Amino acid sequence: MQNLASIISALPSLSKRELNALRAELDRLLGAPAATPSPLYSHLLTITGTAIPYSRFQQSTAYKDWELAEKEFIRFVDATWPGVNKVTKNALMLYLFSLIQDYLKSLQLPVTPKTVSQNMFNIKDIFDINFPGYLQTGLANLVLKAMVGR
Repeated sequence: MQNLASIISALPSLSKRELNALRAELDRLLGAPAATPSPLYSHLLTITGTAIPYSRFQQSTAYKDWELAEKEFIRFVDATWPGVNKVTKNALMLYLFSLIQDYLKSLQLPVTPKTVSQNMFNIKDIFDINFPGYLQTGLANLVLKAMVGR
C-alpha cells in the first residue's frame, strides 16, 4: 500500500507527456482497448494531406475541437439525410469535408487538422454557402441524389 501512496503522490509532478505515457501503459496492462478513430478521421487526414497517428492527434490542441465538432457534424448529416446507407453516408461526409477544405482555401486559411476541426462546427453555414436555400426549402436531398447519380 505504501508503494501505491508514493506513486499517487508523484503524479502531480509528472509532465502531460509523462502522464499520457503512464495512462497508455496502464491501459495496456489493464487490457483496455485502444481508442479507435471514427471514419471521419480518415477524411480529415485526406483533405489535410497529413498522416498523424490517431494517438498523437488525441494529444494535440486540435483534438478538443475535433471531439465536439465530430458529434455535431454527424448530427447534421443524420438530420439532413436520414436513412442513408453507410457507404453513401461515408461518401457524403467526405464531400462535406471537401466543402470545408474549399471554404478554408477561399478565406486563405491553411487546411490543417486544427482549422478543419474548428470549422466542422460551421458545416451547416458552409453547406448553405455552396447550396443557398437548399436546407431551408428541404432540397438538400437533391445534392445527395446528384452525388450518387440517381
